[in-house]
Amino acid sequence: MSSSKQVNSMEFHFLVILYWAIYLQSYSFVKKVLRCCGLIEDLQRLPEGDLTRVKKGGENLSGGQRQRIGLARAVYKNASIYLLDDPLSAIDPCLRQKIFDKVIN
Repeated sequence: MSSSKQVNSMEFHFLVILYWAIYLQSYSFVKKVLRCCGLIEDLQRLPEGDLTRVKKGGENLSGGQRQRIGLARAVYKNASIYLLDDPLSAIDPCLRQKIFDKVIN
């Protein structure tokens, strides 16, 4: 198997997508970011919680879940400036407003 096929078939745990944040930030900060980005409910719904395998590129996640994970990763960096390109477009309106109020506003 070529290395490109190995890379394309690699799977990652949901937790691994966010791994660096858990090790670099306090657990309470991680929980707060997950809550504000609406990911706690997703973790509860996934078959194996944070150990659910996610295929590379997030094939088995919805567009909204992928966007919220990306937003959470950005928030974890705790930067003073963020450049966001329509990070809420694939998220349903009710959750979009909550995330906007808690994270972006």
